[in-house]
Amino acid sequence: LGGEGERLGSLVIFNDVTDLRKMEDKLRKSDRLAAVGQLAAGMAHEIRNPLASISGSIQVLERELKLDDTAGKLMRIVLRETGRLDALITDFLLFARPAPRLRERFNLEKLIRDLAEIYRHRPEVQDKIELVLEVENGLEMRTDPQLLRQILYNLFNNAVEAMPGRGRLIVRAAALESSEGRKTIEIQVEDTGPGVPDEIKDRIFDPFFTTRGGGTGLGLSVVYRIVEAMEGTINVEAGERGGGRFVISIPA
Repeated sequence: LGGEGERLGSLVIFNDVTDLRKMEDKLRKSDRLAAVGQLAAGMAHEIRNPLASISGSIQVLERELKLDDTAGKLMRIVLRETGRLDALITDFLLFARPAPRLRERFNLEKLIRDLAEIYRHRPEVQDKIELVLEVENGLEMRTDPQLLRQILYNLFNNAVEAMPGRGRLIVRAAALESSEGRKTIEIQVEDTGPGVPDEIKDRIFDPFFTTRGGGTGLGLSVVYRIVEAMEGTINVEAGERGGGRFVISIPA
């Protein structure tokens, strides 16, 4: 106001709270995943013991009994489904307790190439999905290699499921250094599928959230929990051809 009380102008103050909102969202997601993880761990242990007894008993009966074709087929179905349940429980436990058990230095380039070579021969990949590797030569990092394999395996599965016909699966990995001297390993897994719609980007890492029939909705939430345990970050963005690109950054 001026000396006579007249209005001379207005002062408008803007505060950019984007980073604050992102941090709040991340904390809420972490709390939610931790709570579900505790529940998953308790349930997994309670289910695994009787499941092991069932599976063992069926295997003994299959060996001891003389079964006709129909009964033998039913036995194999039971064994297959108990195996599937056991794999699901393993995902539960990995989701609940993803902390690295080992911290060792290993050749990340070799790990990615070996995993890609194994994955390339799967029926749903062979002659259908082109695997492209753009990995820095001799790239090394220090963490739990088994958990990193789990991250990549789950992301490979997610990418292939997003490309039911033909497509390209592109894997990139390189060492980066920020302007502050912070060294990280960045891994990108990109597909040429339809991409991730904006309306579900905030939900794809939630446990049990899936857009595909028959999926458990645990694959990406397991990836998120492992990356979080490694003190890293994971984000999803649009790829060069419009597909989905998952970008992981882990302290070197």
